[in-house]
Amino acid sequence: MIGEYIVVFYCRAAALVVELDGSQHGESDVCYADQIRDRKLEAEGLRVLRFPNYEVRYHLGRVCQAIEDAVREKVRSCGA
Repeated sequence: MIGEYIVVFYCRAAALVVELDGSQHGESDVCYADQIRDRKLEAEGLRVLRFPNYEVRYHLGRVCQAIEDAVREKVRSCGA
């Protein structure tokens, strides 16, 4: 749990949150709530990556690559 939010995956070392979104996240009220949530998490210095469930199911390699890229970017920015 981060603040008031339960997140799907959180990597403290990379300051990274990964969210997996079902079809309900395409609805306007849920999408708006996601935007507010993401802004609050980003204000805490976290990067939020969101992936639709179908993307994980059918394009897992791309999802893993995006996560790896985000971690590598964080490592580079920290000078490690």
